[in-house]
Amino acid sequence: MNAVAIDPGTQAGRIKLTTLFSVSETDAYTPSKHSALVMIYCCKGSAIVNIECDSYSLTAGWLILSRIGKKHMVMLRDTRSQCYILESCYASDGIDPKSTLDAASYSPFALLFTSFDLFIRFDTEENRILLTLNELGNEFSRNKTSNKRLLELLFEVFLIKLARAVQVHGRASGSSYVAEAKKYIRDNLANNITVQSVAEHIGIHRSYLMRVFRQQTQKTVNQYINRMRATQATVLLTNSDISITEIAFHVGFNSRQNFYLVFEKYIGSSPSEYRASYYAKVSEGE
Repeated sequence: MNAVAIDPGTQAGRIKLTTLFSVSETDAYTPSKHSALVMIYCCKGSAIVNIECDSYSLTAGWLILSRIGKKHMVMLRDTRSQCYILESCYASDGIDPKSTLDAASYSPFALLFTSFDLFIRFDTEENRILLTLNELGNEFSRNKTSNKRLLELLFEVFLIKLARAVQVHGRASGSSYVAEAKKYIRDNLANNITVQSVAEHIGIHRSYLMRVFRQQTQKTVNQYINRMRATQATVLLTNSDISITEIAFHVGFNSRQNFYLVFEKYIGSSPSEYRASYYAKVSEGE
């Protein structure tokens, strides 16, 4: 691994590329407490990235952006896999990413550098991103002979390419995360769904998912899960002769009592009352 460290400053808002190295075997490291941005990019094969208790799966062309100063473990799937790790820190003589990206018309992405700690995972335009990373790596490997201005320019180009990838693929937007979360919940109602399992499937941090989900739906993730389960139960209650207990487990509840409480909360009656009312109306119609 090649790494060059530069003492970071403390001026918030301006950042400097401080470390860039290639991971060709399982490795662990802890970002600096001054870290402004950590990127783990899978350029070949696949890898698992563990950050504290959270695990993220990456394949070639996928990356994770992190602003959380916790221990990172990168586990490569096989000997052909390879990842890049890039870390930037706050520095008084660094570049201002927000101004840089605003000038390049990528203002939404610039908000990443001022938001709270989060993880973002998305697919990138692999060759374009990798080309810039290789150029940055080549400059870093020259150590003292590196052209400081060239490093700054390459880092600016890297940020712009990253912002463009986010814009093109649209996976870093809150709306796309919420849409993907809803689909995953609908497809897995019978399973043990938790906020953590939904976040891991999408590839974002649990707290970030909770925040954007509530902002866009005015409901918590758990409220959405329970409402979807109750709604699915109404279909089974009126279109099958399955027992209420079986329906409860079929739509993902772990007990009949919990099913009754949730169903009444969202539907307004108990499951047995709902079924009886439906068949009474059908009989009246006949």
